[in-house]
Amino acid sequence: MYQVPFSPYQTSIKQFLQPAEHLNKVWLEQVGEMTKRQFASARDYAELGWDQVRRATEVRDPESFQSYLRQQNKTAKTLSRRFNEDAKSLLALGEQIAIELEKLAKESMSHWSQAKG
Repeated sequence: MYQVPFSPYQTSIKQFLQPAEHLNKVWLEQVGEMTKRQFASARDYAELGWDQVRRATEVRDPESFQSYLRQQNKTAKTLSRRFNEDAKSLLALGEQIAIELEKLAKESMSHWSQAKG
């Protein structure tokens, strides 16, 4: 009975809130993906660190020390490569959200211009 007079307002409110809903969805997806990647990276870095501690405890003589140093060099290269990969991955996520926000802004502007016109 009372829904008929409020129907135009409901439609306007839905159109007004739709961009915010989309923005929240995009943001949550990106934050979720970033969180997953950060946890995976933290786990991998922790494993590398503990592996280095374990290897250090195995040093018993000059030969094992040389082997340990060679492994340290390999680990440093691995870490450097992983840092670069992680940085590129986060940059890609940032670019992806920027693209989504740009699309959202364009859609919002077209909705508002249609509503005015």
